Amino acid sequence: MIVLRNIYRNKLRNILTLLGVAAGILVFVTSFSVSSGFKSQITDLIKRYSIDITVQAKGAATPLLSRIAVADYLKLRDLPYVRDVSSLIIGSVKASWNSYFIIAGISSSEALSSKFVMIEGRPPLSGRRELILGSLAAEQLNYRPGNKIVLFESEVFTITGIYSSGSRIMDSAAVLDIADAQRLLKTDQYINMAFIQLEPGSDAQQAIGRIQERFPNLSALTSADFSGQVRMFHTVNLFVWVISLISLFTCCIVVMNTFFMAVSERTKEIGILMAVGWSRFRIFRMILGEAMIICLAGGVIGNVAGLIFFFAISRMNDIGLGWMPTTIPAEIVAQSLAISIGLGIVCSSYPAIVASMLLPIDALRYE
Repeated sequence: MIVLRNIYRNKLRNILTLLGVAAGILVFVTSFSVSSGFKSQITDLIKRYSIDITVQAKGAATPLLSRIAVADYLKLRDLPYVRDVSSLIIGSVKASWNSYFIIAGISSSEALSSKFVMIEGRPPLSGRRELILGSLAAEQLNYRPGNKIVLFESEVFTITGIYSSGSRIMDSAAVLDIADAQRLLKTDQYINMAFIQLEPGSDAQQAIGRIQERFPNLSALTSADFSGQVRMFHTVNLFVWVISLISLFTCCIVVMNTFFMAVSERTKEIGILMAVGWSRFRIFRMILGEAMIICLAGGVIGNVAGLIFFFAISRMNDIGLGWMPTTIPAEIVAQSLAISIGLGIVCSSYPAIVASMLLPIDALRYE
């Protein structure tokens, strides 16, 4: 096939172009996989725990920056349409073995504590400096129930159990009694989030309206809306789009430059092909086909490189990275391959048009 033969004739230049496309696609698939994976984990975690309404401080960009006064939290429990409220403290501590280890504090007397599936051991008891460790953290640290773990300075805790939550974020963390978490994170007077379960038949939107009317400093959202309204997710998505567009624009320049050079070098050859009967459309299609094959191959290599990247990250000892995805979602793979083909079409169209508009007599005289 003439298209493949033309690609093979300029191996080095086409390989470099292919690698440039692969690098751009690698940035795209890894960025969007991390962004969508983080958002879906938060969404799935909330759905898994049958939470009707999520409450955090108004204007907080992330749950970690949310501050709900304990007094307001206790008042939420007294609302007539509320069946149950669970509190959550979440943050990170710097330990000698990890600079960013996530801990979560929950109360053993609240419903949220029963949602963690214990693989082995038992839940922690209040006032005993006990914790349960996520399955991913336990595997990477090689800890079992009964072991001691130092979380912060001289804070030594006993691991009483290993749990699974279904979320890589939480399974890479530790869950403590809420009083211990407040002491470690220095948040004695507030919590980060409140999770509300409504009485059967209650209207969630009506309940949200009453909460926001009574607590103007709080933001209440249904669980389905929560992940879409967190400002951090919007910021991350914007950052991902900017980085991806810059990398793809760079790929576009590389591909276009490659095919302008190819047309320039093969002007006389194109004139001969047109002289022996090749139509302008056939010349256009040949250049376009070469670009599409190179870009599609770059897209495939970029996805494979993304999988290797996530595999390498998952083997790192830094538990703070445990929430990173281990695969690339199928829709992102499909989008990346479509973008690869689109790059080939868009970036080679103008060089292909230039090639197809050459006059045979001028092309044959070209040196």
